Amino acid sequence: MIFSEISLIIKTTMTPLPEIYEYLDYRAYLSDFYDAKKRINPLYSYRVFARKAGFNNQGFFIDVVKRRKKLSDNAAKKMIRGMDLADDRARYFKYLVKYDQAGTGKKRSCCSRSSWSLSPRPCLTTCRCNMRTIILNGIIPW
Repeated sequence: MIFSEISLIIKTTMTPLPEIYEYLDYRAYLSDFYDAKKRINPLYSYRVFARKAGFNNQGFFIDVVKRRKKLSDNAAKKMIRGMDLADDRARYFKYLVKYDQAGTGKKRSCCSRSSWSLSPRPCLTTCRCNMRTIILNGIIPW
């Protein structure tokens, strides 16, 4: 029993959860979050996540990741609860959801300005071209 607990601690420290600030797509973050949790604990499942988050449907998570469903404000709050995201990370996740659902144009630009300013250290190596454009235009205060 002690050996399995020690091995779980080692797995947890060697397989960190993804850093949300490195993502521009909340669905990619959800997918990577689930994969990391599964690597840490092979017994982790969509059912475990759904129960923790407060969803009745264990398939909702995968439907969101596969773009079959969108997140409402209430569902986003439940996802945050299921992932144990703290204040700024939770707010950043909400902005990623709004950014994704804003479509294109001025509304999306406004969403991006408020969400990017929350990131304490945006990761430029994994960002797409449009993020670099946002940074170069001075939207993110350095």
